[in-house]
Amino acid sequence: MSQVYGPLVTVTLAVIFDVCCVLATVYLCTVVIDRVVEALKSKSTACAFLASPHVKKSIKFMLWMVGLAISMQNIVVLLATNLILQQQMLYTYIVAKNVTFVLYIVFVVLVAFSIMQTIKALENQWINDIKKGKLAKIDTITIDIVAKILKICVVTVFAMFLLERFGIGTSGVIAFGGMGGAAVAFASQNLLANFFGTLLIYLDRPFLIGEEIVIKEMGIEGRVEDIGWRITKILDKDHIPIFIPNANFSKVWIVNKSRSSNRHMLDKVGLQLSEKASIEHIGVLIGKLEVSLAKHHGIDLEQPITILLTDFVPKAVELTVDLYIKTTEYKVFQKIRQDIMLLVFNIAVDEGYNVIFSNDNKKMIQVHQGH
Repeated sequence: MSQVYGPLVTVTLAVIFDVCCVLATVYLCTVVIDRVVEALKSKSTACAFLASPHVKKSIKFMLWMVGLAISMQNIVVLLATNLILQQQMLYTYIVAKNVTFVLYIVFVVLVAFSIMQTIKALENQWINDIKKGKLAKIDTITIDIVAKILKICVVTVFAMFLLERFGIGTSGVIAFGGMGGAAVAFASQNLLANFFGTLLIYLDRPFLIGEEIVIKEMGIEGRVEDIGWRITKILDKDHIPIFIPNANFSKVWIVNKSRSSNRHMLDKVGLQLSEKASIEHIGVLIGKLEVSLAKHHGIDLEQPITILLTDFVPKAVELTVDLYIKTTEYKVFQKIRQDIMLLVFNIAVDEGYNVIFSNDNKKMIQVHQGH
């Protein structure tokens, strides 16, 4: 009995000792990394980045996976050099080898998953830094495409590892892919067109996530929510999601409102004339409006402020207000526009005019012609 179980006890103790040493080493490494990063994060941008919770968590997970890999490798070596020499323990070795094979597969999957999580954590951290203005030279779309390419590389490399482990030669897989490439390409023309459309979006950057665009050919206007490998998601003014295949963007004109320095305001105001406010006093009213609007904080004073008499009938006139507002955001633009229109209305009323219509509403003029 001692001849049978002696090697098993020896190997078991060696395995336990080896695993404990490896895990203790990994634990010490994580502690040292924590201490060093915390000590230097105020002095180094890189250390401050590594000190973020999700990045540290991913790095620690990878360290533990590496430690597990080393332990499994040592277990295989110990079993191969000790138990296989004992014929009566051959069954134990076969079982241990199969278990180790399964553990290896699990390890590869976990390491691939941990690397993917690390890439995702780095992506989120960089995007947050960009939003806070810490990375002014990099935009979110660059981070997005780099992260996606890295994820594809990780999946490809670890898939090759698994195929080799199962005894499938990667050269044969590549050769099969070459023979079937033409058939796959023919069957997935739209998919490939959308993929290359995505690459063109990343290279040309006609729009970024969060920007407001207009596609006149499609009658679409809204904010870009996401740029995927196949489709782009746009949220319109009614918060309805619109999904557009990326291949279509190479065939249409794209107006990017977010990259303009301001928004154009062009509105018409109808005024009813009276004895106090006759057409001869329109010049005085226009002068007061120009002076007041020139003091408004929301108007781009580097652009012309134009107020003109553009139409009139016996008892009413039409003024056109043409100027530029210092914003690209739709909601902010509408609030400033409302403020400007109220200012125009109040000044006109103070001068004795009645506001009777706006935006070229001719019916209101016709109604007031009879009074």
